[in-house]
Amino acid sequence: MTTDLAGASPVDQPVRPQRADVVPGVVYCARCHFRLVRKTLYMLSGTVGAGDSDTEPCPNGCGPLWPVTWEQEAREGYKCADDLFERAKRAEDALRELVALKDIKDECLRVRQRRPQSVTRIFPQDLLDAEADYRNRKDAAWAAARAALGPNVL
Repeated sequence: MTTDLAGASPVDQPVRPQRADVVPGVVYCARCHFRLVRKTLYMLSGTVGAGDSDTEPCPNGCGPLWPVTWEQEAREGYKCADDLFERAKRAEDALRELVALKDIKDECLRVRQRRPQSVTRIFPQDLLDAEADYRNRKDAAWAAARAALGPNVL
């Protein structure tokens, strides 16, 4: 056993009692929601362990950093997963709408190309309605896609 604990392995570290309901090494500020994850690097063994969950002042100066309980961690993880699922669902819906609009546009182009140019420029009402529907839905679909995919995209 070494006398210098700075480079000792986790096995050589003194055992400190940890609370069972607290996530090791994670503290947060209740006011500004700053979150600090402490890690301890053990240089001799090359391993990483959880740091302590001691209370200290928030770096933003708004209050103390409190230990995070496992319940808080689980609720936060569930909320994050739920938010990501909703974002993915909105992105899929927006992209599905864009694909449908592309199909409408392609069909309108095919119908227009099949008609001879020498014939009078009277088009069926359903073609005109489809083109108007495409123009009306196009901008809204692109706006929804940009909003779902986030900033700096498209």
